[in-house]
Amino acid sequence: MKVILFRHAEKEIVGSSNPPLTQRGLQQAKKLIDEVRSKKLPEPQVMMVSPRVRSQQTFSPLADVLKIKSIATPLLDERTSKETSEDFRRRVQELLVLLQMDYPNDECIYLCTHYDWIQEFLSIVECTTDLMHAKYHHWNSCQWMWLNKKELWDLVKFDHVKI
Repeated sequence: MKVILFRHAEKEIVGSSNPPLTQRGLQQAKKLIDEVRSKKLPEPQVMMVSPRVRSQQTFSPLADVLKIKSIATPLLDERTSKETSEDFRRRVQELLVLLQMDYPNDECIYLCTHYDWIQEFLSIVECTTDLMHAKYHHWNSCQWMWLNKKELWDLVKFDHVKI
């Protein structure tokens, strides 16, 4: 299985807990189409997003072109104020189990989520690369990581959408 993990595109800085993307963020989202068409990224068969508007907007242009519905799941949402660290960790682990149980090994799955979720994910997965290394700690908007799952996870590439 291939998993491409994305941090959502650039969001508006407003007083909302669920802000939309900025104009730059919308451009990043549209640029994903070029990244897939040029084969920089593999074409997804499944696209999953957090319930937040910014995550959904990040995948929307690509989903429209590929005619794939993005699946919104609370498993990819950022940590809530009512959630303990243990609860949050369990939720991230639950998504990992779901991916491994429900999707064939040859599928390519895109996930769009938030910085805190990504950091938790990186601390959980057993990878042939040390994902706790400092170079994987900072994720800009529309940053992505390509991982292949075999016995362990293998890091293929760590990059971001450039506009």
